[in-house]
This record gives sequence, C-alpha cells and structure tokens, in this order.
Amino acid sequence: MDLSQNLRRTEPHKGRFPSALKKALFFLLLAPWESWTTMQEVDWRGFRVLWVHPIDSDIFVRPVRRPSPDALS
Repeated sequence: MDLSQNLRRTEPHKGRFPSALKKALFFLLLAPWESWTTMQEVDWRGFRVLWVHPIDSDIFVRPVRRPSPDALS
C-alpha cells in the first residue's frame, strides 16, 4: 500500500452512463408526450412491438394488418 497518498480523500461515485446519454434520457422524461401523440407527422414511437396495435378513433382509418404468427420469436 502506498502511504504517501491522502487516505481520507473522497472520490465521488462515477455515473454508470456517459453524460450525453443522461441528458438524452432526461430530455425524454420531460418531453411533452401528450401533445406529441396527437401529431400525425411525428412518429413518437421509437420502435414497434408485434401484436400491440394502436387504436384510432377515426372510423375511416384502415386498421393495421395483424402480423403472421410465424413472425414471432
């Protein structure tokens, strides 16, 4: 053990993620999701999950075709 070091110093806990990722997650947490979901031109979903279907209140919108059961893994 090196006794020339200051043994009483405190080292702050380093974060698990880089600061850019923390800032992006913070932005997403504060995002105005209620207004984004009503905007047709914005695809606010980052990804689509099979067998989860969004419901549209407009009766003239054709529903999305269900995926094949063979596509599930």
